[in-house]
Amino acid sequence: PLQQQQQQAEPIRKSWMRETVGIGIATSLRHKRERRLEKKSRAEAGLCVCERGEGDIWKRARDISWRMDRPARVQVAAKAVGPVKSTTVSTQGDDYNIWYHRKIGRQERVKAKDKSETRCVIARDAGFTRGSRSGAHFVCIDFARGKCSKGPECTFLHTLPDAEHERKIGPFKDIFGRERHNNNRDDHGGVGSFSIDPETQRTLYLGGLRNMRDLQEQTARQFGEFGSLEFVRVFPDRGMGFVRFNHRVNAEFAKIAMSDQSMYGEEIINVRWATPDPNPRVVNRKVEDAKSELASAVQANQKASQAFMQASSAAAAAAGGYYAYGGYGDYDPSAANNNSSSS
Repeated sequence: PLQQQQQQAEPIRKSWMRETVGIGIATSLRHKRERRLEKKSRAEAGLCVCERGEGDIWKRARDISWRMDRPARVQVAAKAVGPVKSTTVSTQGDDYNIWYHRKIGRQERVKAKDKSETRCVIARDAGFTRGSRSGAHFVCIDFARGKCSKGPECTFLHTLPDAEHERKIGPFKDIFGRERHNNNRDDHGGVGSFSIDPETQRTLYLGGLRNMRDLQEQTARQFGEFGSLEFVRVFPDRGMGFVRFNHRVNAEFAKIAMSDQSMYGEEIINVRWATPDPNPRVVNRKVEDAKSELASAVQANQKASQAFMQASSAAAAAAGGYYAYGGYGDYDPSAANNNSSSS
């Protein structure tokens, strides 16, 4: 019966309302009005009132870890994707190859570098999606580029990654679910490398910057939108700079989000993975940090082994038999037989 279904859905509605008050009265009133209109329309259609309004949308939205109270924004309208614009670059020389009937050299088709027409704005575009309801770990790469046409129906996340996302995906995949490689590409683009030091994995190289007086502040502000920054340094006279994030996943997100963008409206930024710093002081510091991390890991492993030995010995002593780390030489068959006969 409809009344019984409403009574079953009432505790869920009350708990959801209690948590929504923390978000804001305006938000809770908006959700309450939307639920009332949805219940009315579904009741007029003869459908269950709590089938979708309480159990499917509001409860799952409440359980999202990052507490987004709104659906993800549709960034662009769905449209057919045309062919990729490309240009032909010729590196042919003057010598003619009579076997292949052409000059020696090669022709490369490269993608034309145009300014991106879309851009991701976290405060405007982020929200819950179908992927967040189903427990997805990876972020939508089109969302980072500002051109996802699926919005709340996307099977990936539409949110800014953090340390928890980095822990879940591991070191061999990036935040978008792509496989990372042992070495970077020759142009230091692509997905990135998992074999270099962690500090370099979080650092981006910026090229094509304009020589402006507030370039340092603009770089920190625009890249800081995609995660907390550890280090920012620009060289205005050389048109380049470096930014380092506190987490690798934020660097991966910012690399996609800021590629082919501009900070002053005219230039096109070239965002790539940075190379390891050749400064001897930095190299020595990284070596010392690696040694200290290794020593800490060995010490933690020794403590865990000692705790396991003590627990195993206590369990074996309680059972009256074999000690896990003592070997079979500590096992006394007569004691075991006496224990079994007495029992």
